[in-house]
Amino acid sequence: GIESTIKLILSMNGHSLNTEIYNFFNHKKGAMPTKSAVVQQRHKINDKLFPSIFNRFNESVPFKKVFKNYHLLAVDGSDVNIVTNCDDYEYRVKQVRSDRCYYQMHLNTIYDLLEQRYLDATIQPRPQLHEINAAIEMVKRNPLNNDKCIYICDRGYGSFGLMSIIDSYNQYFIIRVK
Repeated sequence: GIESTIKLILSMNGHSLNTEIYNFFNHKKGAMPTKSAVVQQRHKINDKLFPSIFNRFNESVPFKKVFKNYHLLAVDGSDVNIVTNCDDYEYRVKQVRSDRCYYQMHLNTIYDLLEQRYLDATIQPRPQLHEINAAIEMVKRNPLNNDKCIYICDRGYGSFGLMSIIDSYNQYFIIRVK
């Protein structure tokens, strides 16, 4: 059912769906759903479920580890290749020197270096990538803004707008610039 599908998705390790199904259901024949059944169940899941689980987990396990009273928060983004869907124009990226396309999303995150876990994440279609806006959005909703934080940002985040937002929360930043 849907509960098993959610648990399966949360436990996935990056293997093929068939391998993940096989590993999750403990190699039991008969009780194992088909790949098609899992995909059908997955489509029933509301888009807000996994962000809600993520946030509830972070709320239940406080971020306590600090360096000289500061949370050290890394801000970075990464492109993630996604499955080809010819009807999906939002995530379609055209190759520069050909008519071929590929499909990507851009995952922006804030990672607590001492806790070794993610504080926040936001996804953007790769063609609409704007790391600075994503960082601003994540800084604004950071539950640790009442504590002392140092945001450590990679290239691409150098912006007076982002610096101003971080400063407005009386936080500090280190931003790598070109």
